[in-house]
Amino acid sequence: MNKSDTDGVNALSSKLSELKATMGFVFDLLPALVYCKDTSGVIVCVNRAIVDLFGIPKTEIEGRTAESLFSETPDHFINDDPDAYRSGRLISDHLMTARTPSGIRHLRTWKIPLHDSDGQPIGMMGVAMDVTDHVFAQEALRQSEAKYRNFFSTSKDCIYITSADGATKEFNDACLDIFGYSREEMAGISVLDLYANPDDRTKVIKDMTAAGAVYRYPVQFRRKDGTAFPGQLTAVVIRDENETVIGFQGTIQDLSSVERASKVQRTLEMRLQQTRKMEVVAALAGGIAHDFNNLLFGIMGNVELAMKSSADTQLRQLDRAYRACNDAKELVGRFIAFSRSAPRDPHVEDIVSVIRDAIRFRTEMNHHYTYELRIDGDIPSVAYVYEDIFRMMDNLMSNAENAMPGGGVITVCLENTTVASSREEGGTALQPGSHVKIMVSDAGVGIPDEYLEKIFDPYFSTRQQVTEKGRGLGLTIVYAIVKRHKGDIAIQSSAHGTQVIVLLPAAMPAASPQCT
Repeated sequence: MNKSDTDGVNALSSKLSELKATMGFVFDLLPALVYCKDTSGVIVCVNRAIVDLFGIPKTEIEGRTAESLFSETPDHFINDDPDAYRSGRLISDHLMTARTPSGIRHLRTWKIPLHDSDGQPIGMMGVAMDVTDHVFAQEALRQSEAKYRNFFSTSKDCIYITSADGATKEFNDACLDIFGYSREEMAGISVLDLYANPDDRTKVIKDMTAAGAVYRYPVQFRRKDGTAFPGQLTAVVIRDENETVIGFQGTIQDLSSVERASKVQRTLEMRLQQTRKMEVVAALAGGIAHDFNNLLFGIMGNVELAMKSSADTQLRQLDRAYRACNDAKELVGRFIAFSRSAPRDPHVEDIVSVIRDAIRFRTEMNHHYTYELRIDGDIPSVAYVYEDIFRMMDNLMSNAENAMPGGGVITVCLENTTVASSREEGGTALQPGSHVKIMVSDAGVGIPDEYLEKIFDPYFSTRQQVTEKGRGLGLTIVYAIVKRHKGDIAIQSSAHGTQVIVLLPAAMPAASPQCT
């Protein structure tokens, strides 16, 4: 180095020393980390904040390079120093990590070029802010957003955000599944399109705005295909800094499956109660019927004796009494049949034949009705008592005729169905395997829902004429016959007609195809 160069370096060092003496006091008061370097990379001065952060005395820092002090200093942090000298521009927003006695800290740095009065570079000043807390907060926010986004996307409930005027802003995949829209369709519809009754939204908003939120609010919603379903809304109001309502966010639960499960449970409970009630009634009816049958035997015997020695006038009266006793005997027979717990001597036979006989009998009795027999596939044989199944079918078809007093078509369908697993239906265990399903359908006005729970009760009837013969025991006897044959019975009814479904366990593999 020649003398002129040496003089120049000495002059620069002198100027930096002057700057250090002038600004050192001020720098020590700053919370930011401040240091100065000369153009060769030597640290000329540092403030108190750097000493406190790294725990190294000023005398051990000043006069050394960053590389010699901090072996982990990133190369890019050192390499852009000459750019600051040459360009004369601020180099800002570097993010670097530094190992300190208190642990890893994150620093955001700025480099400011320094020049003398002639515009010649004499070094640079560095300023750094400890942004560790901010970095940690950002990472926590990122993780929180990731968790929220994962919850948002995987939740089985519909999660949504809407504007105050009802435009959909955000929604997860569950919303698409519940309402049946594509993502593009959902983004373009109004929230009003999701309500079965659009006026309900006005009420929801009124209640939500007043309270700030609604919790498990019952609402009927509507899917894309137009079908309504029960839902449950939990939502809060979104307000801006001026407390103006700008939107709503919340969740919607589809309660369709819950409602179906509740309905099934109510049905099973109802049928279990029905079975228990029928068992009590059957026991009582059986006891009374047997005692009454013995009384009738004595009465009818005495009437027969009196008829042999009576005059014509008395004979006619005794004949009427004898016929009334026969009617009573038939009624007693029904009660005894109802109280029986097992079928008498069941035989494994083709059940189609007895159903054909019952249809033929009903057709001959009343020509106002047309019977359609539909047989789907091969029908397996069933262990049954002919008289019981004939009476069961006769009562079912008689009820179907009564539902259509003006005549019409009654459909009887048979098919082979499989029960996948053992299950309790109305108190009777249906074992896994093949069953014959018998369905008797009419096109009458249907049975009101409030009557379905009582439909199998003795002497319950939906008929208005209380003097009709046989009123009220038909379905009771049908129920008893089905249960005796280890089967199950159900009724489905609407304003368009009623269908009675009977399941009877198959006794052997399906027979050859039947002709209808």
